[in-house]
Amino acid sequence: MKIKTKNGGIINTAIISDEFPTPISWNVDGREIILPEQLLLINNEEMKRGGIPICFPNFGPATYNGTEIRRHGFLRDTKALLRSQTGSKLMLHGKVADYGLSYDIIASFQVNNLGAPTLIQTLATRSTSGKDMPICLAFHPYFKINRKYLNFIKDGVGMDMNLFNDSSLLQAKKFGFHNTFEIRLDEDLSVEMTCLGDFETGQQQVCIWSDSPNQYICIEPIMHDHKLFGTPQGCFVGGKEKIFNVSYTCKIW
Repeated sequence: MKIKTKNGGIINTAIISDEFPTPISWNVDGREIILPEQLLLINNEEMKRGGIPICFPNFGPATYNGTEIRRHGFLRDTKALLRSQTGSKLMLHGKVADYGLSYDIIASFQVNNLGAPTLIQTLATRSTSGKDMPICLAFHPYFKINRKYLNFIKDGVGMDMNLFNDSSLLQAKKFGFHNTFEIRLDEDLSVEMTCLGDFETGQQQVCIWSDSPNQYICIEPIMHDHKLFGTPQGCFVGGKEKIFNVSYTCKIW
């Protein structure tokens, strides 16, 4: 599925996977902002990288009812979800018997040029099991980078880039933030990532990671500590929807 807008002479295009609710390309005036989804050879093994997959219902490893759930959940790589489509809105019904988890999921996407080229990604979810279900989701954007200019600005304040050498990026670093995180990707390009809706929990974190730091960087907004998944201290969703919204806005100068 392709969504596209043109305003002020700027063409803003996103391509959404036909198999998963994942933007696999985001192009602004011929310039790829994210790493397009692809298979890369990582440590002699082919691994899927790129796009903006959604980690749902869990980020990282998790267990529920004594069963280990696949790392980063099932939404980003389960083709068998019952689905329907209206425009750029995908309705998915995830019932995963192996884990005892059952959700309705609506993933929707929008591009606009209101002020600056923007891609908006929204996930709405509710439990369909008749009981509260645990969630600790994250969005997982892979941004293309020019390492020479890479910089991070958290809630308007620049971060110490000495923290981010190749080996530290492999380990993944987590930082608390309010709702805005800016990434400078090149000499004349940055992206401001804004998290709204039920992402604003007061426990929000961003995870910074890369296993190929000269090609891409992952800046992953996480709902809260994944170690709380399924515990009384974690977050749950019942029959009332929770809505998670992330916008990615280009700044080109």
